[in-house]
Parts: sequence; structure tokens; C-alpha cells
Amino acid sequence: MFVNIAKQSLVNRKGTVLLTVLALTISIFVLLAVEHIRAQAKQSFSRTVSGVDLIVGPRTGPLNLLLGSVFRIGETGQAISWQTYQTLKDHPMVSWAAPIALGDSHKGHRVLATTSQYYEHFKYGNKQALSFAIGNEPQQDFDLVLGADIASKFNYQVGDDIVLSHGTGVTSFTHHDGTPFKVVGILDKTGTPVDQTLHINFHGLALMHGEEHEEHEEHEAHGHHGHDHDHSEHLLSAHKAADVDDNETKVSAIFVGLKARYASLIMQKWANDFKGEPISAILPGVALTQLWQIVGSIEVVLQVIAGLVLLTTLIGMSTMLLATMKERTREIAIFRTLGARPVFVFSLIQLEVIIITLVSMIVAVVVLWLGMMMAQQYLATQMGLFIDANVLTVETLWLLTFVLLGSVVIGMIPAVKAYKSSLHTSLQIKQ
Repeated sequence: MFVNIAKQSLVNRKGTVLLTVLALTISIFVLLAVEHIRAQAKQSFSRTVSGVDLIVGPRTGPLNLLLGSVFRIGETGQAISWQTYQTLKDHPMVSWAAPIALGDSHKGHRVLATTSQYYEHFKYGNKQALSFAIGNEPQQDFDLVLGADIASKFNYQVGDDIVLSHGTGVTSFTHHDGTPFKVVGILDKTGTPVDQTLHINFHGLALMHGEEHEEHEEHEAHGHHGHDHDHSEHLLSAHKAADVDDNETKVSAIFVGLKARYASLIMQKWANDFKGEPISAILPGVALTQLWQIVGSIEVVLQVIAGLVLLTTLIGMSTMLLATMKERTREIAIFRTLGARPVFVFSLIQLEVIIITLVSMIVAVVVLWLGMMMAQQYLATQMGLFIDANVLTVETLWLLTFVLLGSVVIGMIPAVKAYKSSLHTSLQIKQ
């Protein structure tokens, strides 16, 4: 009965109540969205690479190298030579070295050229190794391995042929039609940028670019004749044209595992002092710490703004209830006449506050969940962020509890006003 009275009271003032619910929903949504994206982004970044002691790349800033090589965000800068990779790999302190080359794409998704060392040693999360849902790593020049999200998004299967494109943009006007790659494996889902990446080997990359160069020369020599070659002729042409030496291949970055952890600083200095060409080495953990130090102040600002928005909305709800107190004098008087004690009136106002807050919280959570579902693919593809759509985390539940308690505290203002009013109100019927 008590709950029904509160519900009916809110229905009778549905106009102002709906506006209050809308404002409170928006503020709770902003607060939850900021916290959820912050926590998920930090988790996504932290679990992306594990077991890599050093990342070596061209001379650039540590964050630029980290974002470009691990998260596929931006570029690593000027590439380094294959000879430098060989020198690094042969260093007595190096246990393994996995070179990568970026620069091509497929429908807006990055293509990563690498070696067998990558599949054997690259880890993510809690030192989890890459594993195959189906198939195996590349064995032939034009073999290709798909990340889980790529296979799911485009419904690719093992055995499909895929044409890669030059450049990393969503739209490319230069396609490597002469050298299609065949899917030989699909990786298990990792929740990292690996899921959004297509993997080939270095020799296939060199052959692909060698074929592109040959076709360009033939195109000029024969006055723009059409190309009616079949698949086998393209491959034969590529192998013929590209008596390709991997030494001519450029490397975007190198993931390095060391024989001893203490060698990290030694090898970092070795890379920074390397005479062959300008290169640098970063420690992934240190670079990630620097990244969060930079964005930490932004996090605080966003959290403060979200908190202020919520506080303002709660005060607005309290103001709305206070503004209706004069209109509800007759209602309160009737309750008192029927024997209701002042504490009943106090509790009624608080219950209305709780109902408004709970409805707003439910709507905000549902809207945020739908928003995360729709934004997941975009955030993963464009920003390298892998956000879980499940917004009911421990942190979120604590925030919702805080919001509910805050609304109860703010709701005491109109509740106390109603309590005092009920002590002196008598039944007055307007004619």
C-alpha cells in the first residue's frame, strides 16, 4: 500500500517527474560511461602485450613506438632495416626477436608481416600464448592468418583468398590484386588488437610489393593494357619478378625477449647507442605507465565533471520536490487526518526519491549497455580499444550504490520539509 501511494503520487505529477528522470538518467549515464570506459581502456591496454622485454623500433618517442607497434594506433615512424633486426637477433643477451612490418591493410584493418617467432613467443594477458581456433601459422609465401574479429566480421573461412591494399586507411585506391593471399588459419579471440589484424610473413610481403612494382612497369611499357591473368599466372609472375631478398625488407618494430630480465636496461642502452642506424628501445611496462600518467589527469577531470553533473541533477530533483510541497499541502493534510504520522510523510517523500533514482539507474544502465554494444566494433577498429559491453562490473555497482545513497541524502531536504509541514497542517478544503 505504501509503495502504491508513492507510485500514484508520482503518476499525478508525471510531467515534472519524467523531466527529472530524464535529467538524472543522463547524469548517471555520463558517470557510468566515464568510469566504464576508463576501467576497460586501462585493462585493454594492460593486457595487450605480455612477456615482451623490449620493443625496438626507429628513433621516436616511447609512446609513439608503443601505440604504433602494439596497438596499431598511428605509425611507428621511419622503418628500420632487416640487417639491424639480424644484428639484434644475434646479440648474446637476446633469447628471441620477432620483427613486424605494418603499412598495408584490408578493408580498414591492419596487415602485420612477421615471422614464426611472433606466433611462438608473443603473449598477451597473463602471459597467454597465441592459439589457433582453426588452421595453423603461415607456411607458404602467400599464406595468411586472420584475427578472430576479422574472420567473424567478414565471414572468412580457411581456404578463402583475400586481396590486400596499400596504406592503412579505410579506403584505399591501390590494391595488390596480383598477389592474393590464402587464409590458412584463424586465431582464437584474445581481446587485443591481434583480433583486428591480418598476419602474413615477410617474404610474402616482399613478393607482394615486388609484384606491384613489376605490374607498374609493365603497365607503362604496354600503354595501359588490361590485366587478364589468372591466379596461377599472378603467382608465377610474382616469383619471377621478385627474386626477393628479405634483406631489402623494412621492419616497423621488433618485439624482443631477453635471456635475463636484468639485461633490459643494458639492451636499451645498446639500442640507443647503435651506430648502424637511429633506433630506440622501450620497456613496454614503463611506456604504459607513462601513458597512464599522461591520461591520468584527464581521467580525474572527466570524473569530476561527471560527479558535478550528477550532484547538480540530484539537487535539481530535490528542488522539484520542494517546489511541489505547497501543492501537496492538501495531500499531506488528508494523510494526517486519516491518522498518518509525520514519519509516514517523511518516508513517503524518501520513497519517491528512491523510485525516481532506481528508474533512472535502470534506464541509464540499459542505454549504456546498448551504446557499448554498438560502439564496440568502432572502438576496436579505429582506436584499438577493446571494451566489454557488460557494464555491471563491481566498480559500476559501487557507483550505483553511491548514487542511490546520495539521492537519499539529498532527498532528506524535501522530506524534512514535508515532515515539519505535516506537524502543523490542518485539513483545509478550498471551495
